[in-house]
Amino acid sequence: MKFTLKTMYMAVCVITTGLILSATVPFNMAISSFENVTAENTDEAAGKQLALRIEKKLKNSTGVQLRASGAVEKYIKMLELSQAGVISPSVVDSRRSILDVDHISVGSIARIGSMYEIDSRLVNVNNWEIEYACGFTTGSIDYAVESILEKYRNHLASIKTDQDEDKKEPARVTVYRFRESNENALARGYGNVLSEIINSELGSCKGLATVERKYSKSLINEKVLRMTGVIENDNSTSLFNNRSIQYELTGELRIFDDLICIRYTLRDTASGMCVLPGYHEISSPRYLRPLAASIASDLAGVISNEAGVLQIKCKEKSINVILDGEPLGNVRKLRLGEGNYQLKVAKPGFSNFEKTVVIKPGSTVAIPVALKGGSNTGQKDEGDEDSSMWKPEWEKRVWKAQETPDQ
Repeated sequence: MKFTLKTMYMAVCVITTGLILSATVPFNMAISSFENVTAENTDEAAGKQLALRIEKKLKNSTGVQLRASGAVEKYIKMLELSQAGVISPSVVDSRRSILDVDHISVGSIARIGSMYEIDSRLVNVNNWEIEYACGFTTGSIDYAVESILEKYRNHLASIKTDQDEDKKEPARVTVYRFRESNENALARGYGNVLSEIINSELGSCKGLATVERKYSKSLINEKVLRMTGVIENDNSTSLFNNRSIQYELTGELRIFDDLICIRYTLRDTASGMCVLPGYHEISSPRYLRPLAASIASDLAGVISNEAGVLQIKCKEKSINVILDGEPLGNVRKLRLGEGNYQLKVAKPGFSNFEKTVVIKPGSTVAIPVALKGGSNTGQKDEGDEDSSMWKPEWEKRVWKAQETPDQ
């Protein structure tokens, strides 16, 4: 009986000690300034003030220990120097150990007209993966502050439950950049805005790990600079692959007076092959966030293997693939979510090929395409449509002069 009581007493002591330790170990984090990412946002202090307001209110939260923001800001500056090629990312990694912080809150603020696009992400600095992300289109910074605080507190309260779950190792993806490809796009800076929003949307997706782009850009840019001879070989060539980032998202924007054209490519970083191409047109920047959510959902489906593969087998070297009315260009392999799709393959001088395709998760559907017509006929078949009809606005507006028939 004594043995039993002694055993029970020891067990109670162990459990009590564990509870005390878990209660006294704080969640170490720091709040970094929100980056201003558009030309329209003229208030340079807005990002810093937003971070300070969140930091001030978060200090009163139970179980949170905030690191002085100054040390973190210096670390973020080092990341920016790394992105510029001034220092190596390996130096940045070595300095991380002195932060005495496990998580950094990073984000961005952009003003588009009368509205703000505000994104905030909680990043684990041990692997630079986004643990939690949220974003808002709002006319009130006060609303954004309160919403971010509420979402962060709810996330911190749920961490213990999440850690108890048995999770498999997810695939890792990062958003590099969306380049502005014409003067209107450069003037507005919407490429940065879209990159940040997609970054947050991917960070919210289950089943994959999103590497914070502020960090991954430094790795990518450092590799490019070394290839051009700007940086000497400092044994950090394999930094990008060592981080096991399997997928990279890049894209570009062209902005016209009445239309914003966006195309993107998800690539396998090991092979450099395109895994998923995409093209979208929106009429207003207010649709950037809904579009980003749609793109992130498509990418997550592909990366988590919930998608199927459509292979187009055609002997013609140059074709235009149109899926559900959306021109995708000369692609031969697409990863698509489950569903029925209307496939059209077109080429000037040939009759169109059309077929309904059924895609199931994990399946590969090979479609042989034989286009009738060609140079031997000297004429387009009766069913052909003008080649300009299936070109996206992206191409039609840029190459309008070349497409105009000679008078």
